[in-house]
Amino acid sequence: MSRRRDSSFARRPKPSIVFEIGEQVRVSDGPFTSFNGMVEEVDEEKGRLKVAVSIFGRATPVELEYSQVEKV
Repeated sequence: MSRRRDSSFARRPKPSIVFEIGEQVRVSDGPFTSFNGMVEEVDEEKGRLKVAVSIFGRATPVELEYSQVEKV
């Protein structure tokens, strides 16, 4: 069974904030609120980032939405 994608749902507005790999960010929402981290991957299409946050002294990759982080 194949699914058809309606083009109106497939297109998301481009986010006004642009994140770059290596940029420092602070988590503003979710279980990692107030943690600082470094952007490792950017998925502009889905509006998600992979951020390395330090948990118990180890860098741990966490996948977050753009709305969950803010630039430092």
